[in-house]
Amino acid sequence: MDNRAPGRGIFRPCGFWLPAALAAWLALGAAVAGQARMPGDLNDDGFVDAADRLLMRHLLAENIGLSDVNAANADVNEDGVFRGVDGAWLLLLEPPYRGRLLACAPVDTISIAEADFLLLVAGLGELRPARYPAVRYSVGYRTLSPWGGAATATGLLTLPGGVSGTLPVVSYQHGTITDRAEAPSRPDSTEGLGAALIYTAAGGYAATAPDYLGLGGGLGRHPYLHADTEAAAGIDLLRAARTAAAGYGAALDGPLFLTGYSQGGHATMALHRELERHFGAEWPVTAAAPMAGPYDLSGTMLDYALSQDDYDPMLTVYVSDLLVMITDVYPFAPAVAEMFQPPYDAQMLDLFDGTHTSGEIAAALPSRLADLLLPEFAAAVKADPYHPVRVAAWLNDVYDWLPAAPLRMYHSAGDAVVPIGNAQVALARMTALGAGVELVVVSDTMGHGDAAIPCLIQSRLWFDEFLKR
Repeated sequence: MDNRAPGRGIFRPCGFWLPAALAAWLALGAAVAGQARMPGDLNDDGFVDAADRLLMRHLLAENIGLSDVNAANADVNEDGVFRGVDGAWLLLLEPPYRGRLLACAPVDTISIAEADFLLLVAGLGELRPARYPAVRYSVGYRTLSPWGGAATATGLLTLPGGVSGTLPVVSYQHGTITDRAEAPSRPDSTEGLGAALIYTAAGGYAATAPDYLGLGGGLGRHPYLHADTEAAAGIDLLRAARTAAAGYGAALDGPLFLTGYSQGGHATMALHRELERHFGAEWPVTAAAPMAGPYDLSGTMLDYALSQDDYDPMLTVYVSDLLVMITDVYPFAPAVAEMFQPPYDAQMLDLFDGTHTSGEIAAALPSRLADLLLPEFAAAVKADPYHPVRVAAWLNDVYDWLPAAPLRMYHSAGDAVVPIGNAQVALARMTALGAGVELVVVSDTMGHGDAAIPCLIQSRLWFDEFLKR
């Protein structure tokens, strides 16, 4: 992912094409030629955006030919031939490749005895005994990029061993990670192990856990807290997992539950909103339990982060990751050098390249945002409610909507990384819109990390109540 604005190109939309200009544009993709096929990426630059849609219009009008574009990517619906329907898919309709299963490989099987022991040592004893072996699969699938084009992502599917037929499903959204190897689909991921233990081994649920874009086997930088792609990754993994599970005799057609902690709480809200707005018939939500999420990025989170002087250094990592996403995705956002003090401005993109853990990044950065951000930038964000960073954050707020399915937030009042004010703002707004949402305060004192266990336990037991009805 780079800082290029969607649709930035060198052509005017005229009736005639200049051959030299066409050659120059197509040459832009030469540096990334040979990468995995991406339906709709006609100029082969790694993105599907307005530039490709313009090329498609001229391809359909026969102003250019298949030899002038990436012919394989012109076959948008991947049926083996280029036809007018491919243009319709790219220009008018929901991409047909969304949720397409690309690969499904077994990761491992956690036995009942292993699962029971791990639940105990992880502090999840309240969910014991384990009842099923948990069979884990790594799933590759198609989803959307931040600009609406095709992207390849990976995620985890876990199934209870020895069980066939219709299963209840939990879509679990993981918390903040910065190293691709920590994503749920990877063999050594604690997030993936947790999903397998809590929902599949102890509960009998099928579970999916998207890695999100740019993590796991995904390419490019992860667009941290980008609500649209969090939601798309979750939806499209559900689709791909349904296809994969059918091959093992399981049907992911039972009650659907959504949950996640920290970034996963934000992603859960985004996923729930998108499912109810556009995919209710395909994936009706039974209940959702977002936990300790930064739902109010543009208000509560930015105000809190910029007003603190002594706080958890991980908050500095999370805010930095958010700012990198904003400058990556939004063409109106400030550049990295306009936000961060030297020498950190020159290091920031390398630190968030998907190969460093959060701890490694924290060690490379000052613990205080005041020592990391340019003072004039921080002051401008504080003072201007329409600052580009606030606008970009507002585009990724996830609390201003009316949920239909039961929604129960979990949070600790002692959380000093993601303050409970996020949940309080969401509760107030959703209640005002007429929703019967709830907020469960699991502790008055527990910090962000410590509160995860009681949140996970209480939310899983709440899901169980729906299966007893």
